[in-house]
Amino acid sequence: MTRLEDIVSTATVFAGPIDAQQRSVLERLCAAADAAMLQRLREDLSPEECYDSFVCACAWLSLARLGSVQEAAGVESFTAGSISVQHSGGASNCLAMQAEVMMAPYLKDAGFHFQGV
Repeated sequence: MTRLEDIVSTATVFAGPIDAQQRSVLERLCAAADAAMLQRLREDLSPEECYDSFVCACAWLSLARLGSVQEAAGVESFTAGSISVQHSGGASNCLAMQAEVMMAPYLKDAGFHFQGV
């Protein structure tokens, strides 16, 4: 099984039942997450050296992006009289943040530097 197939398989397990169209979108999102994470990986590491974390983080990023798209298509806020309903992207943001935390030891420096005066 290839790395991308492992990422798609893992994302599908977390996603639960999805139809063929959703799976097609999820496969594309998994490929994009794999490419993005590969670019951010430290030069001294390969994906195989942190394989389980890499696969899981890419799956979570894919699901976060899928969730963001689905949430964006929905109603964010609705008010009728004194009743108000609001929707936030908390779950998607949480998945993306957990993926970042999981991969933090393996990623390049994000560019934050201290400088002496």
